[in-house]
Amino acid sequence: MTKPLRLSRRRSLALLASSVLLSCGDNRIAPRKDEADLLLKLSATGADPKLIRIGVTPSRGPTTHKFLQPLFDYLETQLTPRTVQGVTASSYDELASLVRSGDIELGVFSPAAYVKARSSLPAVPVATMTRNGSPTYLGYIVTSRRTPRPTLADLKGKTIAWVNKASTSGYIYPRAMLRSKGIDPNTFFSKQILAGNHEDSLRRLLSGDVDCAAVASPFVDPDTNTTFPEAPEKLIVVTKTKRIPCDCVVVHERLQRQLAKNLQQALLQVVYDEEHRTSAKLDKSWGLDGFVKPMHDRYDEIEQVRALSG
Repeated sequence: MTKPLRLSRRRSLALLASSVLLSCGDNRIAPRKDEADLLLKLSATGADPKLIRIGVTPSRGPTTHKFLQPLFDYLETQLTPRTVQGVTASSYDELASLVRSGDIELGVFSPAAYVKARSSLPAVPVATMTRNGSPTYLGYIVTSRRTPRPTLADLKGKTIAWVNKASTSGYIYPRAMLRSKGIDPNTFFSKQILAGNHEDSLRRLLSGDVDCAAVASPFVDPDTNTTFPEAPEKLIVVTKTKRIPCDCVVVHERLQRQLAKNLQQALLQVVYDEEHRTSAKLDKSWGLDGFVKPMHDRYDEIEQVRALSG
């Protein structure tokens, strides 16, 4: 009787690996680099500035950064002796310009603004924000309770306030949602205006300037709304978008690798900062309560939605 062939553990593993590679052939897909790999792009001897400037999009007007002050205060405690300072970009696109010019060390991008700029940003994504414990949110088209509850079809011929053409939840996603239903937003509404930010979009609706408005869910939902406490009583949600990843935080690639890692770790630990209650303060001032690692796949989806928004 022939004795069975015995292979060493190392030989067995080598044969197994070879068989897997052969079975994959030319269709092998290289694993996607995760956040730790991306941080390896940064130099171990990079910049270690004493002032960390964090830029944000003007989603709540020209002083949007003030709503994130609890975050800046917290980061100062984690990055002592450095100082952290907030800056509001004049537009969604200008935030990318501030990163490219090196005028800020961190950028807090709205989802679509990040996707639009990411291929040209000298930066690495380190975190995605969470609201009410979720790293995603919704876009709404809302109307006033002054009229009976409408259906989407009832909005035909009405006037609408969009936020900004670069706004993910206040323009891109709701327009793509309408087109997916066979509705051309350019002909469906009798008039369209760009309010500039979510708060002004709601103000235009509540003042009667327009019949409906596209805004992010945190500006309407009772559990995240910090701007219009009366919104649930005065507004009706007519339709919703698919879920959208929250804002993306990037660090400039000139920063020292260890400093970038420390910044990322500090962001991911916000919810555990019981001493300063940072999460609760942010929830009250901004409607966000923490951070998770970047949701790369969700941001990739935005490319497809942008193409549909028109």
